[in-house]
Order: sequence, then structure tokens, then C-alpha cells
Amino acid sequence: MNKTTHKLLVKRIKPIGWLMIGLLGVMGLTLVALLVRPLTADVRTLPMGAAAQAVASTITPDAQPKHTEPPMTTPLPTGWAQKKGLDGNLNLMPPEDVKQKIEAAFATALACNYAEDGEDATLLAGPSRSELCAAALAVTTAQGTKLATPVPGNARQITHLGPLNTIVCESTTRCEIARAKLGIAGMIMEQAADCAKIKASAPCLYRHDVQGLPLYEILIANVSLENGIWKITQWRTEELPGPPPPSQ
Repeated sequence: MNKTTHKLLVKRIKPIGWLMIGLLGVMGLTLVALLVRPLTADVRTLPMGAAAQAVASTITPDAQPKHTEPPMTTPLPTGWAQKKGLDGNLNLMPPEDVKQKIEAAFATALACNYAEDGEDATLLAGPSRSELCAAALAVTTAQGTKLATPVPGNARQITHLGPLNTIVCESTTRCEIARAKLGIAGMIMEQAADCAKIKASAPCLYRHDVQGLPLYEILIANVSLENGIWKITQWRTEELPGPPPPSQ
């Protein structure tokens, strides 16, 4: 190869060489960049499960728990109290003045059909049955008039009455009162024809066994406060199997 040909070849190769050098330089820089890239570049955030997302969505910075106020209770009127009964339920207990009014209404209602046993003279000197039943009607509502129906219609029972049961109330205007009837000691009769049968003048006392009437029962009245007056709204009786056991 002569010198002229050699020079021409060198001239042609130089551009190609520079191009190859440039390409090799770019590849080298790319390789270096790949090698020194931060390792965290390939770390990807994993998707949270549905439960985790739900929890995360409810978290509020500095969130405070909600404060629930205790339920408000209506204070009882002066003198009223709550007491647990034999059934475990809480009952309202009336103050003394209300208690006396309820007991008075109950006693008035009882007097129409029942007279507590006592001295004959005292029983005969009492008000007539018609007066007593009229007073009973005055302390009853329309649905409570059943208590004034004579049983029997021409006489009052002479009875032994137990102590008054504790008055229990479902509200400050509705209560229940009861008393046990513990036997029958006779009848107070006012009709002349009835008294003539036992050779007595009216009114008279029948001091013998009475047939057809239960000897032992509970006399129960529901009472309500109406226009400031305690009245009997319902009257019922529950027969007892016999006398209470003797006290120890």
C-alpha cells in the first residue's frame, strides 16, 4: 500500500472512530447510571387490604373520643321515693300525706260492702248502708262503681280485715292498695223482713255462718289522681285458699 492510499484510509476511518468512541461513551455513562441508581427506586408501596384501608380512613390526627352524656332522670316530687318490691322491680312509694288520702278513699269504698268486726252496739250505730255506698260512689270513677253493688244486696259483711298492704305506685298519679279479708263474722241487715226472720227489729246483726261468700280474699283497688282527688278506678278481689299461717 502506498502512502497516498494510506492517508486516504486514515482520513476515512477517523470519523467512524470518533462515532464509535462517542457511542461507547454514551453506553458507559448509561451503565454507570444504572449501577449507582438508589436501591429504593424499585421499592413500591403494596396495596392495603380492605380492612386496613377502613381503619386508616377513620384515623384522624388528634381525634378525641366523643363524650356521651349520662341519661337525664326526672327528679321525683318531694316526699316520693323508689323501693324495690318483692318481684325485684322498682316501685314508687308515696309520701305520708298522699298515703293517707289513698287509704281514706279505700276505706270509704270498702265501707259500702264491708264492716270490720267490733261491738254489736257500735256496728248497729253506724251509718246506713245507703249512706255508705253513696260516699263510696263519690270516691270512684264510672268504671269503679262495681264496688258499690250490694253483695248480697240487702246487707253488709262483718269481716276480719288484715293490715293494709304497702301502697305501690306506677306513677305519681296511679297507685294500688289492697287488704286481706280474713273470714266472715256475720252480716248487718237493714231490711225489716230480713230481721224478722231472726226475730229482731231492723237494723239487726246476723251472727251465724254465711253461705255462698268466700271467707278469705284479697280486696284490691287501683286508684288515680283526678282533679286533685284520689279515686278508685278499678276494684277486684282475689280469693285466698285459706287463712294465713299463724305468726311465730
